[in-house]
Amino acid sequence: MNLIEQLGGYEKAKEWYAKEAKRLSAKGWWSWDLMRVQKEMLEYRREHGIYEIGDKVVGTKLFDDRIFEFQYYLPELSMAVISKDGAAVGLNQLRHAESAEIKANKRLEVG
Repeated sequence: MNLIEQLGGYEKAKEWYAKEAKRLSAKGWWSWDLMRVQKEMLEYRREHGIYEIGDKVVGTKLFDDRIFEFQYYLPELSMAVISKDGAAVGLNQLRHAESAEIKANKRLEVG
């Protein structure tokens, strides 16, 4: 059983993370458990196509190879706003940026 399942699913893990991060940050602390849950949550979102505000994303059909930051979802249009200036793409044209892409600060060609 993975960590997300141990915490009762993604939403419960998200609640636990927020509560624990708030508690520890009030003391000026951080923990390996928080870092582990944060990493597992990102991997879960990547695997299940879940996007949250602040996630690093790339457009799969864009000529632009920049890394964008997910802003919000427009469900009525099946579009995601991926930059503060309002750039939007269809959810089917979006994916999470991989760690290597974030490090390189650009979309890398896959396969």
